[in-house]
Amino acid sequence: MKVVKLKGANRARTKKKLIDYYLEHIQPSGCTMKEFLRNCSLTHGGTTAVYKEK
Repeated sequence: MKVVKLKGANRARTKKKLIDYYLEHIQPSGCTMKEFLRNCSLTHGGTTAVYKEK
């Protein structure tokens, strides 16, 4: 299992990095945004997003 951690200065920047990661790495493989977001989570402060690829 691959785990990717993306860090941003605040919640909005973290979400932008998550979307950018999706567009660059995940979308070309045919995965939908909904499927991608099922495997993502934000930390309590919102400054770190974790994506667990199965």
